[in-house]
Amino acid sequence: MVDSTRQLVFALSEPKPSPTVLTIFNAQGEKLFWSAPPEGAFFYYLTFNLSKEVVVVCSYPAKQNGWHDWFYSWDMKRNALSRSGPAY
Repeated sequence: MVDSTRQLVFALSEPKPSPTVLTIFNAQGEKLFWSAPPEGAFFYYLTFNLSKEVVVVCSYPAKQNGWHDWFYSWDMKRNALSRSGPAY
């Protein structure tokens, strides 16, 4: 999925049965970030937030703070995924 706001490409891969790898590339095709899902979760799908940036939805088998599904965004400064809110 293309994040035109930040000029990035997000890809989920290695489906077994859910994707197990998130990779983020810059506009030149260089790999900027690679990650497995957060501990205890699995990658579910990619979508856009209100700022038109790509976010990944991660799902937990057991509810976390009342929700199974959570939005995670890529923090470019910290080079890490950060949980940004429940996905519903």
